Amino acid sequence: MVTRPGADTDQSAADTPQATRRLADSLHLPRRPKQERSRRKQEHLLDAAERLFAERGYEAVTADEIAAAAGYGTGTFYNYFANKTQAFVMVADRHQQAVIPALAAVADALERGADLREAIREIVTVIVSDRIAVPWLRRTWLRLVLTAPEVEEVQRTVDRLWDADLAALIAAGVEFGAVKPVDAGAMASVVRILVDSVADEVAVRRTIEPHAAIDAVCALLEASLTGGEGGEVGPSIGESPR
Repeated sequence: MVTRPGADTDQSAADTPQATRRLADSLHLPRRPKQERSRRKQEHLLDAAERLFAERGYEAVTADEIAAAAGYGTGTFYNYFANKTQAFVMVADRHQQAVIPALAAVADALERGADLREAIREIVTVIVSDRIAVPWLRRTWLRLVLTAPEVEEVQRTVDRLWDADLAALIAAGVEFGAVKPVDAGAMASVVRILVDSVADEVAVRRTIEPHAAIDAVCALLEASLTGGEGGEVGPSIGESPR
């Protein structure tokens, strides 16, 4: 049985699909408050931060301004975040979590023995569409990965968690005969890098039309994972073409 990302299970945290865990659970970031009133305050602050970052740019916004826009004093902001960067990372985490249901769709397709084509298309479409909807977020993220050690650490953790989930899905696909035998870990990294890069070209650099990009990525992934109609799979590394 494939464990669906995002599903409620009785498994321990160690067995839970990595991407279902919030970044706050994997890094030194604030956890969601247990009390409803405190959760609402944190959400209001994040709403204000996202709005101001989108309108004025991350660098131009201060913690004082985020607190004021949410209707709170600066002290309230620091009750929930150590600094502005933490608030930005948690805004980004909201969008990270929006992709999880698409991962679950791939797991469902594997369990049902369904055609993976539509499941692959769904996850690629969700990622590309989210980047298009908030291009400022991705542009800011890419800058901060290069200049803010805290964000670089988050990026490394996100990559590791996603690779773990994708590798588990690919390995399950091999077991069920839906995916050709392949090094699941290496393929997971390649899939992540491919989808990330194409999504950035579409949303940030705007060099590719979205539908054409999604079609091309899906064809490549289908060919690479199944050897199906997306294209003939080439020889393995070290193998001579016939």
